Amino acid sequence: MKYLLYIFALGLVMSSCYKQTYWLDDNVDTDGFFYPQIQSVTPSNDAPDEGETITITAKYWSRDAVKQVDVYHDANGTDELYSSNPFESHLDKEDNVEAWPLEYVVPAGTSGKDITIRIVVVTENDLEKSKSTKITVN
Repeated sequence: MKYLLYIFALGLVMSSCYKQTYWLDDNVDTDGFFYPQIQSVTPSNDAPDEGETITITAKYWSRDAVKQVDVYHDANGTDELYSSNPFESHLDKEDNVEAWPLEYVVPAGTSGKDITIRIVVVTENDLEKSKSTKITVN
């Protein structure tokens, strides 16, 4: 009986330390609008040459309408806007997500450097999420 009480007390102590996460807390704002969800950001070539054009495919979905998709890069050590693209539908029916192919030209003078490319999806309610990928220039 004594051990049963110890096990119960231990279970009570352990459960009080557990903080459950709720998907809605991280993905819905206080007005009930939804943040977009970025599934993946994949470059067509993760080791391109200077001047090469690669395709960055951003797979995402959103319950609210998307306004734009922005591309940022840090080719020169600072995160700067590369392009801002108004929404166009690129629905991948197999995965049921938008699979947006974005063209990216690797800047000159970046040979041997890592470039982080960050995709930002912005909804019409100005809620945004971002996801990054890294390429290493030959």
